[in-house]
Amino acid sequence: MTVTVLAPLRIEALSVRGAGAHVLRTGMGRARSLRAAPATAEPVVVAGFGGALDGAVSAGDLVVGTCVRTEDGAGFALTEPERLAALLRQSGLTVHLGPVVTTAAIVHGARRSQLAATGALIADMESAHLMHRVTGPRAVIRAVVDTPRFPLSHPRTVTAGIAAIRTLRRVGPGMRKWAEETTTLNTPAVDLEV
Repeated sequence: MTVTVLAPLRIEALSVRGAGAHVLRTGMGRARSLRAAPATAEPVVVAGFGGALDGAVSAGDLVVGTCVRTEDGAGFALTEPERLAALLRQSGLTVHLGPVVTTAAIVHGARRSQLAATGALIADMESAHLMHRVTGPRAVIRAVVDTPRFPLSHPRTVTAGIAAIRTLRRVGPGMRKWAEETTTLNTPAVDLEV
């Protein structure tokens, strides 16, 4: 079973290229994501970097989305996130489960706290927009680059980015196993009612 990985940035695509998946670089932001979103019933994973909203999530950790939504609340349920997280943990990765919020811009300061108050663990700029035409199994895996304590402007961002790249390079086995299992179960995609 082949899984399609949607990676917005070139560095993200390169990080997951060895994962034994079909990797599609989609571009950053809403407009590019909407254009690149595949219409498919095959398993799709959005994989890349994100900014942690919760202080318990550290640089280099993974967040597997339980759902993904936009800032206005529209969104999508994701397929078997608990199973995907368990499979990734088998590779020795630190994985958190929780909502992913897709924002229009990189999140800073007070906005990070506001989004954390909604229960979201991580922010990105593409995931919700990439899911709108996927009718089969779908997942979001984001490696943490910045955190509330160490935002993008912090000198530790370079080290955090390297940790996130190393983490993304290790998601292949868990991602492939998740795709096989969800396809076998014929698990449909579900839109959130918000």
